[in-house]
Amino acid sequence: MMREIDIEMGKRIQFLMKRRALASREVARDLEVSPSKFFHIINGRAALKPDLAVALAKYFNITLDELFGRAPMPNEITMRTVLPRGYTQETWQAHLQKIADKHNQRVLDQQKAERAQRR
Repeated sequence: MMREIDIEMGKRIQFLMKRRALASREVARDLEVSPSKFFHIINGRAALKPDLAVALAKYFNITLDELFGRAPMPNEITMRTVLPRGYTQETWQAHLQKIADKHNQRVLDQQKAERAQRR
């Protein structure tokens, strides 16, 4: 039976994993938990045991209060409070993506030039 608290906890863990681009298998392996057990936890089908809660808080470098939702996690502060004037969250994300794309292209061009020099 899925309890609302387990579902919310699973969502919070998924949020943390997404922010760090981590797969559930990777986190399960790092925490020495079976992938199926961890899958059930993050999908709200199993309760989070205290020892795993402590391990998750350490793993994600947050407090137990943040993990359990009694305090906001640092990344839960909305982007609207820090967005430059004239940007929406979507346009700011698009702007950041353009910057990242340009940077990645420069890195690729530099690597290509270095390979050409070695020949």
